[in-house]
Amino acid sequence: MKSSPPAGGWRLHIPDLPGIMRPRPHGRGLDFQPCHDKRFGFMKHTSLLAVAAAGFVASMMVAAAPVQADAAKAFKKNRCAQCHTISGKHTIGPSLNGIIGRKAGTADGFKASRYSKSMVAAGEKGLVWDAKSLDGYLANPKQFLRDYLDDPKASTKMAYPGLKKEDQRALVIEYLTNAK
Repeated sequence: MKSSPPAGGWRLHIPDLPGIMRPRPHGRGLDFQPCHDKRFGFMKHTSLLAVAAAGFVASMMVAAAPVQADAAKAFKKNRCAQCHTISGKHTIGPSLNGIIGRKAGTADGFKASRYSKSMVAAGEKGLVWDAKSLDGYLANPKQFLRDYLDDPKASTKMAYPGLKKEDQRALVIEYLTNAK
């Protein structure tokens, strides 16, 4: 039994994407062509836009994941994790969770006596951690405090000379900025 297509051809209705493709008889089979029905044209373009947007979002998520992983590795590799956490729990040093925007020497629950006098003084003088101040501090902690306080004797309790590689500092700062 041979059937002929209805006037205007057959329609393929895909769930959630009606009218996107239309089957046309072709030899012994069907050839699927885009539906040019004006009633469904907006759906075709909307669907293509949705697929493109979803692909863009997925690619951005995939691209961000390695950067975040690299930042976490930099935090551990550069010995930060030996004394600091980002979990909110204090260890040898204060937790660095929420350090961006925090006044120096004021981590909640970390005793002020555990900070160096210079760190407390820097906070009292108005030092609030941001990417720029963290970059300077991580490069050379003692020198940063000496310059900030204009005190050649300023020091820190950190037994850490600093992180000389700018790219590694940037990764650590990114990690601290985005860590929750």
